[in-house]
Amino acid sequence: MACRPQAGRASMPGMGAGSHRFVRLWIVTSVGLVACQFDRPPDVRGIDAPPEQVALTLTIEGAGAGTVAVAPGDFACDTGTCSRTFAAGTEVTLAAMSGSALDAVATVAGDCTALPCTLTMAGPRAVTVGFQRFTCEPNTSTCSAGRLSVCGPDGEYRSYVVPNGNGEQSPTTLLMHDYTCPLGCHATQPRCADVDTQMELNAVLDSAAVSDAGDDVVIPATGSPTGTITIDTSSWDATLHEVRLTDTSGQALRVPAEVVVQAAPAPEILVLATRTFTLRSGSTLNVIGNRALAIVSHYDLLVEGIVDLSAVRGASVVVAPGAVNVDTAPCTGRYVAGISGGGTNACQGGAGSNASAPGTTPMTIPPALAGGCPGGFMVNLSTFHFSGGGGGGFALVSRTQVRLGAASIVDVSGGYGWAGTGWATGGGSGGTVIITAPTLVVASGAIVAGRGGSGGAAGPTSAANGQEGPVQGSTGASGATCTGCGVSGAGGYEAACGRDGTGGGTALAGGGGDRGRAAVYTFTSPLIPAGTMHLRYQPQSIAVRSP
Repeated sequence: MACRPQAGRASMPGMGAGSHRFVRLWIVTSVGLVACQFDRPPDVRGIDAPPEQVALTLTIEGAGAGTVAVAPGDFACDTGTCSRTFAAGTEVTLAAMSGSALDAVATVAGDCTALPCTLTMAGPRAVTVGFQRFTCEPNTSTCSAGRLSVCGPDGEYRSYVVPNGNGEQSPTTLLMHDYTCPLGCHATQPRCADVDTQMELNAVLDSAAVSDAGDDVVIPATGSPTGTITIDTSSWDATLHEVRLTDTSGQALRVPAEVVVQAAPAPEILVLATRTFTLRSGSTLNVIGNRALAIVSHYDLLVEGIVDLSAVRGASVVVAPGAVNVDTAPCTGRYVAGISGGGTNACQGGAGSNASAPGTTPMTIPPALAGGCPGGFMVNLSTFHFSGGGGGGFALVSRTQVRLGAASIVDVSGGYGWAGTGWATGGGSGGTVIITAPTLVVASGAIVAGRGGSGGAAGPTSAANGQEGPVQGSTGASGATCTGCGVSGAGGYEAACGRDGTGGGTALAGGGGDRGRAAVYTFTSPLIPAGTMHLRYQPQSIAVRSP
């Protein structure tokens, strides 16, 4: 420190231009003002020095386009590395602006980890921002000219795996980019138009179980041996909304299901609600119970095995699911003086040999679902004088397609008429199959069977039961006869209704059961190989929901 007198100086002078390099202290002494000068360390600033400047460095990277702007000021950076200085202590805010709807901030690193970000410029700062380029605008959907595009939150077109899209265990992937809507675009919303089942099944079709959130149901389960699985349509868990099956492996299969109540007199329907459904080849779904059965699928519905809803299962006679079991129903054959006519469905059953009338009109017609009708009951059921039962009611519904494999059989055949000495009953009619999907694909060899059963024949000392509706061959169930008996009416098949029984006196014969029906609702008429439809086939135009 150097102190020296300053004679003749009575006041403190102002700081000079060089005051930023040292400090001068004025001290009053007996000899006057003394100036003491201290050299300032190089890292200490004077109070009159200009503000210190610090740099903010921005780096823009990535395949996307965008700009990072800094406030206050007009500093912005949209490519490469940019730098600007600010007075130390300044607060600055960084914000990102995407170049387009297809661009967005992907990463933020350095002194900020997200944008917007506020920094205090206490020293140099550096921020790196990465912009990404999306394939499509996130969270948007468009549908035009029958083509749908759906972009997810990740900026990629949504895609969905359909496990049975190319066969039983051969998946396909649907990309929602110019995806061809099976039924065209919705009239007012950016999505595909939907299937209208024209019945109460629409409510199940709209449920969460029939969507991408649903289950891909495979029967038997993948990895289990092929075989027979029984489903009882009378058994349904109304609390869990499911039906429980026993797999061929012995394990439990839990399938989402609902019960649909149709308008009277149609029966209730047990509906399996699935994302996709596959019945594996070499396997049988044995359907029992009072309710009809429907399977509803968001994507493909594939039947490679056998679905049995017939009135006769081997040596057992059953009431088929959804079949009419009411003696007073108009479709039931009339029982008169030991003989009854055949049950009716697609056209009419046959009369008995003593002019006992067949059933007249069916209980319901598609799109309502009901099985076939019986050939008439003996008034005194305690004597076990039964008639042939009607085949079951079965529906398949898909938003994309239903496929019947080369070894598939859907069997809703009618049962045979019974007979004993002095009485003979009519055959039951075939049931009903309804298929509703934009597309139906039927492989050569597939069978949809719903032929009627033939009536029973009787005489004073002998009797013969009729035949159930046959699944194979090109004709229906042949009429029964025996020594001293009449000839019962043949069952209806694709070319004919149920036939009348013939006989007189003590030679008795029941009428033949009518053929069933298959109502197929599709966008374009499917190619049905010869020998597939063993019942009355009715192609229909699919109804579209687009409110």
